[in-house]
Amino acid sequence: MKRTLSATARSVPVHLSSIPLSLHTFFSFLCVFLLWATGCGTVAPVFREPSEGEKTTVRVAVLREAREFTLESENAVLIHNSDTEKLPSEINISVEEECVRIANRQYLYPVRIKSDNPFVINGKKYYGDLRFIKGLVFNVVPLEVYLQGVVASEVAEDWPEEALKAQAVVSRTYAYGRILSNRDGKYDIEDTEMHQKYVYAERAPRIADAVSATEGLVILYEGRPIEAFFHSSSGGITENCGDVFQRDIQYLRAFPDPYSVDNEYFLWQYSIEGENIAYTLDLGNGSMRLTDIRIGGKTGSGRVSHFILEFNGKEPHIVKGNSMRLLLGPKDFKSLFLLSIDKMKKEGDSVYTFTGRGYGHGVGMSQLGARAMAYQGFSFDQIIAFYYRGSRLDNYRFSSNG
Repeated sequence: MKRTLSATARSVPVHLSSIPLSLHTFFSFLCVFLLWATGCGTVAPVFREPSEGEKTTVRVAVLREAREFTLESENAVLIHNSDTEKLPSEINISVEEECVRIANRQYLYPVRIKSDNPFVINGKKYYGDLRFIKGLVFNVVPLEVYLQGVVASEVAEDWPEEALKAQAVVSRTYAYGRILSNRDGKYDIEDTEMHQKYVYAERAPRIADAVSATEGLVILYEGRPIEAFFHSSSGGITENCGDVFQRDIQYLRAFPDPYSVDNEYFLWQYSIEGENIAYTLDLGNGSMRLTDIRIGGKTGSGRVSHFILEFNGKEPHIVKGNSMRLLLGPKDFKSLFLLSIDKMKKEGDSVYTFTGRGYGHGVGMSQLGARAMAYQGFSFDQIIAFYYRGSRLDNYRFSSNG
């Protein structure tokens, strides 16, 4: 039995699949009979209108400031101006300032490579078109195909169905936001963790089903797609958007998250030598020794807003919490939800051990929280309502960026 939770409003159009089977059968028989009666020997195929997710494309930056790489693909075709040219299954490509060089031939920008099969670049697969514009290589791919790769990269396929659906809707909304804000840019989104991870998914049926079951649904606030931030685990309380991204957003406020307190990232530790901290942060100028690290302030959720680093005989340095975490490495320094900083002397230096909770910036949906909610019987729309309060689910249509 599912728990009761105020869910976001959801408006979904009724499709022809909702017509009773007997009525479908009658209409099919009637069409065949009329064609036969007018002398047609065959029944013309019925072509359906492509869905919004199939018509909408997203431009994913594959390589920025690219120079040379190897491209593998079967039946790839290069399109330049109005000419087409079939390419070998494996080619070396050099991306230069004014042109692309392929097999010792120069092609002035813009350049496009198309194939019905996946592309492989540096061991990573992509689907759709590849386009080249002044040192940039980006992949133009149907939105719903892109989403399958994102969800497969962000969560595990064996997660409960409602958690997969929630991730699909959140990632679709995030992509829509990037498309809308980058209409005049060279690309919409990157394929790294700075935006959302993306690896083309060939065989992930449960994820494909989750994307298909939610096709077209995005999270809206006041009629626009929201800033659909998400993270691995909140550690028990989400974060105010303004404390991380310097912009307060009504539906991204800090609040208790009891679904993110029993997972593999609830508690973590990270140890690093003081010399390495000073070097990584480019502090100390090689002549100063780090003597202490203190928490200088906290956000409303209890996360560190800034650190105070002290050096022998010098003025303390104030470092923003997010800056320090990103520079030291967010995969090791998992969050700013710190419980303690312990210092231990070791061979003329000190080792600092950070103990904390959660994984990620804490804004928006906790992926592991969504997983826990799904295991407890919540539906994907209830999960979204919990993490993006005051939002609603609906379709959002806009013209494709081509």
